[in-house]
Amino acid sequence: MKEEKFEKFARNVKAVNPTVFVKPLPKLRTNKKRWVMILLGILIMGLIGASGYYYWHFKKIKANPNAASQQDVKKLVTEVSNIIELPQGVDPTVATVSNKDQLQDQDFFKGAENGDKILIYASSKMAILYRPSTKKIIRVAPLVLGQNDTNSSNTNQASQ
Repeated sequence: MKEEKFEKFARNVKAVNPTVFVKPLPKLRTNKKRWVMILLGILIMGLIGASGYYYWHFKKIKANPNAASQQDVKKLVTEVSNIIELPQGVDPTVATVSNKDQLQDQDFFKGAENGDKILIYASSKMAILYRPSTKKIIRVAPLVLGQNDTNSSNTNQASQ
């Protein structure tokens, strides 16, 4: 019985000295495990970096919510100014056509498509219908702000 135990033990150990037996050290990690750990670490670092990046952008937008829309308006004005001369020093009011069917009864919006932009220059009394997808101006028209403005000016002239 003792001899069998000794033989099992002897098979599992290396002989350093014929009289002294030492167990071999177990392998720490295989190369496959090492690569998995490295890739996992890179993935975690990437996720942390992406989270920080989006958090920074969120804070920036929260601090100035109109900055993104102002940049969009400037980009749109630049595109349109390459096609037609626009009033200088005045920022337009910009609207987007979202339902062309509701606007088809108005002459200015005939031929308009969803997604078209309307640039309104109140000081110059000018409205521009622009299609960003084709980078073309669809229509330019004088801006009529309301019937009350003309009626009140006519009554003021008549009373004087």
